[in-house]
Amino acid sequence: MSDGSPTDIPKEFLDLVEIDKVLLPQSLHEFVKATWHVIEPGVPFKDNWHLKMICDHLQAVTEGKLKRLIINVPPRTGKSSIVSVLWPCWEWTRNASIPFMFASYALRLALRDNLRRRQVVESKFYQDRFGGKVGFAGEQREKAYFRNTAQGSMFASSLGSSNILGFGGLRLVLDDPQDPTGAESEVVRESVTEWLCRTWPSRKDSPEAAEVLIQQRLHEGDATGLYLKQGGWTHLKVPMEWEGDSECAPEVADPRRNLGEILDSTRFPKDFLEDLKKRLGPYGVAGQLQQRPAPMEGGIVKREWIKHYDVLKDGRISVMDGLYEYDAMSHFRFCTADLAAREKELGGPGRGQKTDPDYTVFAAWSVFITAQGLPILTLLDLVRERMEGPDILKKLKAFHRRWDFSVIGMETISFQLSMFQFARREGLPVREISTRRGGDVLYRIDTDKMGRMMRATNLLADGRFWIPAYASWLDAFESELCTFPNAAHDDMCDVVAYGVAIAERIKGRGGTKDTSPAPSSSPEEEERRAERNRSGPPTAWDFIEVKRPPGW
Repeated sequence: MSDGSPTDIPKEFLDLVEIDKVLLPQSLHEFVKATWHVIEPGVPFKDNWHLKMICDHLQAVTEGKLKRLIINVPPRTGKSSIVSVLWPCWEWTRNASIPFMFASYALRLALRDNLRRRQVVESKFYQDRFGGKVGFAGEQREKAYFRNTAQGSMFASSLGSSNILGFGGLRLVLDDPQDPTGAESEVVRESVTEWLCRTWPSRKDSPEAAEVLIQQRLHEGDATGLYLKQGGWTHLKVPMEWEGDSECAPEVADPRRNLGEILDSTRFPKDFLEDLKKRLGPYGVAGQLQQRPAPMEGGIVKREWIKHYDVLKDGRISVMDGLYEYDAMSHFRFCTADLAAREKELGGPGRGQKTDPDYTVFAAWSVFITAQGLPILTLLDLVRERMEGPDILKKLKAFHRRWDFSVIGMETISFQLSMFQFARREGLPVREISTRRGGDVLYRIDTDKMGRMMRATNLLADGRFWIPAYASWLDAFESELCTFPNAAHDDMCDVVAYGVAIAERIKGRGGTKDTSPAPSSSPEEEERRAERNRSGPPTAWDFIEVKRPPGW
């Protein structure tokens, strides 16, 4: 009978163990795959690109490339098992002397994961491979704390607890520091903020210590929102459904390219996800699934102000709850453009510059004048991308070819002025949105972003702002608009404020041609302009009346 001694173990198995000793400490992702059975017995490991992305970011922390990391990933995607359990155990295979500190909103969750970490370290799988590096220092019965023979330790606590005093670490990990049920309470958030700003950072044993926050978003003022405002954090944001952008370290990229593509369709089949979205509601979906929380009540712009139009079979747009139908292509169309520099144009990391560049946004607008002489502003199309300079001009030209704008209002602040000049030379009907007076200024910026959006609220609150009901960018657009000024970006808000300001300058039903000074343009553009004038004035707002309320 075998006594379990090494001599009774098949040689090929010994070879595999020796290989693991060398290879597993080199790759967190490989360690996770190999060790998963220890924390999830009988449950096969289901790999996915987002798990490797999480591992790659954590490995960058281990290797000293990152010191502050935020991970925002939807729930039930394996993030806590990797970040709070397997990563620290893997780090000990490389350096067993590292002290870890963990905190969660509930002590039971923090203790659960500490027991799981101990389970991994004590397992035969782990000890066979790394027991020579990671042994336990005597008898240890505390659930919240254990250490190894190399003076490495793992300590778990709850947020706000005073029992962390006297403990420190080189790795400080926050795993869901806020209770979803209390996230909407300003009092609770302020208490959390106080602890996160004063108590938790003081636990770092060294300036070289690293901090990791893992969280599903709950509110724009949650721990993630707090740290992002402070700056200096690498942000890994992976939404459940692709919306055109994710946040991650420069060398790591979200592989999805199709709008609506699911993070992991094996874990979240389409039917299951749709049912989950119904149960969570729009607010829960925005925060917990898409990682871009929006306030229930809205910000400056209220959600109920935003109206959604349908495109009818004949191509007309139905607005004002069916009161009017009109052909957008026969009405005044214009574009507002907000150009943004890429990171390399901003100076890049280490130069005191912004490293999370904004988006370049083009908005296509059509203005319809009601029987009462009030403008209705309809958003026809939207482009929101991070672009290099040459791509901006190329895509703006394509946008113009599609919608045939009478005018394109473009910001001419800083580097944008050169793009404006390039666009003019290409024959685009550009006019300045600028702080200066006179000249070719279409709209003069005479207030800050907040002031411009406040002015726009009159038209929005009056129910005269309409957007397409089924646009792929709809959710992201509404979220940014309704979280302003607390959203991470405000590029779409800028083009909306400019669009409203220009629309409100249009009074009554036009009967004359557009006589505003036209820039020099190409023969092709001149011909388009001549054709528009032959077919009728570009500012002639004839409407098709479907029905009139009594008394009109």
